[in-house]
Amino acid sequence: MLEKIAGVAMLTKLRAILLLEADFNQHNKLIFQHRMLDLARKNGLVPEEIFSEKGKTAEDAILQQVLMYDIARITKRPLLVAQVDASQCYDRVAHAMAALTLRAFRVHNSSVLGMLRPLHCMEFYLRTGFGQSSSFCGGATEGKHGLAQGNGAAPATWQQISTLMINAQHRQGHGVKIYTPISRQSIQQVGILYVDDTNLLEGLGEKDDVPTVADKGQKGITNWGDKLIAVGGALNPDKCKWTLHHMESDGKGSWVYTDQTTGNSDDGEGELEELTFTVPRVNAEAAQIDRLRTNEAVENLGLYARPDGSSERHFEEIREK
Repeated sequence: MLEKIAGVAMLTKLRAILLLEADFNQHNKLIFQHRMLDLARKNGLVPEEIFSEKGKTAEDAILQQVLMYDIARITKRPLLVAQVDASQCYDRVAHAMAALTLRAFRVHNSSVLGMLRPLHCMEFYLRTGFGQSSSFCGGATEGKHGLAQGNGAAPATWQQISTLMINAQHRQGHGVKIYTPISRQSIQQVGILYVDDTNLLEGLGEKDDVPTVADKGQKGITNWGDKLIAVGGALNPDKCKWTLHHMESDGKGSWVYTDQTTGNSDDGEGELEELTFTVPRVNAEAAQIDRLRTNEAVENLGLYARPDGSSERHFEEIREK
C-alpha cells in the first residue's frame, strides 16, 4: 500500500500495488503492452484523443487543452469543457468487457484467459506486522474484478477500452470540429484523455450558443458516464468539474467573459448561473457536479489552465512550491 500523497497514510488514500509472479507479468507485458498495441498503432487504431500513448506526454495533453481555449477565445464561440474523473479505473474493470475488448483487438483467447483468469480467481489475504490472516476474500467461487495496479497488461487494456468508448462518442456525434485556417482541413475530437484523466469537449460550432452547447454537453457527459459504468467503472462526482467558455461584446469594441462581468442583468451571466450538469452513478440518482468560472482552475495534468488564458494561478502554485 503506497502513499498517493506524501505523508498521508490514511487507508482510503493509499494505492494498492500488486507484486505479480515474474513470468506471468512478463507474458502480460509481451502480449498486451507490446504486440497488441504495436498492431493497433500499425493499423491506425489509436485515437488522437489518447495522450498516454507512446511518443506523447501529459504536457502534450494539457497543451491541447490550452490551445482549445485559445481557439474559443479567437473565434468568440462557446466551448464546454467537462473534467470527468473516473474512480479507480484499473481496479473496477469488468473482466467480461475486458475479454471482449481484447479479443476484438486480435489477442488470442488463450492469452486473454491466461491474464484475466488468475486475477479473477485470486485469493486476497491480509498480512501485517502481526502475521497473515487465515481467512481470505476472492477465490474461484467469489471472483474479483479489476486489472490490478502492477499488472503489465493493465495500461494497455485500459487504453483499448478507452478506444472503444471514444469511438462510440464519435458515432453519437459528440465533440468539437477544428479547422485549419488556410487548407480548411478538419479533425473531430471528443476530448483529451490521459489514462483516467478525461476532459470532454463540446461546442466551437459556427451556430453554437450557450443553450445548444449545454444540451450537447450534458448528453456527452451522460453517454460517457454510462459507457464507463458498462465496462465496470464509474465517475467520481466530487472530482468532476465543468466550465463554459463564453464571451460577448461589451458594446465598446471589446469582448468580455460573461461570467466575469458584474452589476449588469443583461450580461449573460444569469444564463450560465441557471445551468447545471450531472454525471450518472451506479444504482443511484445522477449527481450534480461543480462549475468552474473562466477565471478559476483546478490542477489538471500538472497545470492550472484557466479558460481566460491567465497563468496567474499556476504561477502562484509554482512560487509556493
